[in-house]
Amino acid sequence: MIVPLICLWFPVAGAIHELPEQLAQMAPAPSVTDSGFVFTQPVFKSIPPQVFIFKPGAGPYDSVAGEFDELIAFMAEKRMPGQLAAVFYDDPARAPAESLRWEAGVITNHPPPHTEPYTQKIISARKAASLIVDGTPGQNHERYAAMLGFIRQRRYLFKPPAMEVLIQPATENADPKTEILLPVQLKRREK
Repeated sequence: MIVPLICLWFPVAGAIHELPEQLAQMAPAPSVTDSGFVFTQPVFKSIPPQVFIFKPGAGPYDSVAGEFDELIAFMAEKRMPGQLAAVFYDDPARAPAESLRWEAGVITNHPPPHTEPYTQKIISARKAASLIVDGTPGQNHERYAAMLGFIRQRRYLFKPPAMEVLIQPATENADPKTEILLPVQLKRREK
């Protein structure tokens, strides 16, 4: 079932750091989708603190999207703008699917005073590797390996958990788009 998200979408703020010039020259020519998003290599991005209203869950990561219908109803009832998102804590290659921990929720700058049955937390400001992909949150784990390579090549470490943010819902004319965010920390110099 496709549910429209009218007036519930806003971009995550943050400064995108440009790729080094030589990397940009090596990268394949970007393609532009109907929505205007450009698909290239991952980039580093500074992300401000975010209010995340969520419900925890466990099980296969692709089951996260099933929680979004309930979240959309909650957002409409509370007249709360925001973006649907999911936080992923475990590596599916190392944990059984039924044990994978995740949180499905909404990022908002305007939380309502009461969020029951959801929990509210502040996610600290952070730097992250960012990549925009086709699909909905929970369906993109195969993209992480390439992103982790990008992170390591630039002397950073991935600092879990990962987050995926739905930045464009599916429409009649366009596939859904998701931003994968892998928080990073600069590696310490070895002595």
